[in-house]
Order: sequence, then C-alpha cells, then structure tokens
Amino acid sequence: PPRRRRLEDHVNEHYDHRWRELVLQYLKNTDEWEKPEDYAFCQTVDTALEWLEGNRSGQPKFLWIDTFQNHEPWAPPKEFDRYGPADYDGPRIILPMGGPALDWADEGIIEYVRGVYAWEVAYVDWCIGRLLDGMRRPGYMDEDRKSTRLNSSHIPLPCMPSSA
Repeated sequence: PPRRRRLEDHVNEHYDHRWRELVLQYLKNTDEWEKPEDYAFCQTVDTALEWLEGNRSGQPKFLWIDTFQNHEPWAPPKEFDRYGPADYDGPRIILPMGGPALDWADEGIIEYVRGVYAWEVAYVDWCIGRLLDGMRRPGYMDEDRKSTRLNSSHIPLPCMPSSA
C-alpha cells in the first residue's frame, strides 16, 4: 500500500472492488510525488525543454508534447488547491466513477470534485507557463519565429504553416 495516503480517503461506499483497485494503483504509483516538479506533466515539459536546449541549430524544429494530464485521476500538487470548498471534510475523490454523479456521490462530493478539476487545470496552466517561459529563454518565441503553435484538444490537429 502507499505509505503517505490511504485508499479509504479517496473513495466512498459506492466504489466497488474494480474502482478501488484503480484508485489504489494510482496512489501507489504516485506516492513519492511531493512537489510540482515530481509530477508527470512537469517532467514531460522539463524533458521537452532539455531537448530544445540540446538541439539548438537555427534550423526549424518540430516538437510534439502529448500528455494525459487533465484526465482522471485528478490529484495535482497541493500548491494548486485553491478551488474546492474550504470546509470540505469528505472523501478526496480523485477518480470520479462516471455516469450520473448523483448515482455515486452527494452534492458535497460533486462540489469537491469540480474543485479538484479546477485545481488540476491550474497545475496544467502552471506547467504550460513553465514551457512558454523556457521557450523564451533560448529564443524559440522570438518575433521572427512565427511557427510556434500550441494546441489543446482531444484530437491531434495537423500543424498549419504560419501563413495560414
């Protein structure tokens, strides 16, 4: 079992064995993550920035960063927890069960889960800011580099030339 977190703190009575196992596996996989830089999306951004720095040549670059962040489970770093109800003392649901929420949660849990999603979005926003700041340092965002594109979608879109 995870050393720092308990499964019972992240599920409620509606979670069956399968759902409990999914949550438990996530808790085990991420138990050592403490600061934002430990989390997968930040590590992906840092690896991308290292690649860009190591491949400076003046030649055009194509860098595709794909991440599962913002999809469940939602358990971003605590520093970004500004959106949930301050007085909430129920289960810290990180993997909503899907379907009609009232089938597995009460209004308090639903409000908490909405806050956790916003918390997750705040973390992703911070990581994207880290990426953009890192790209500015080596000059990838200079005025003459009109081909820098960012896309946020469930469906990968083809890159369009800067004249499009």
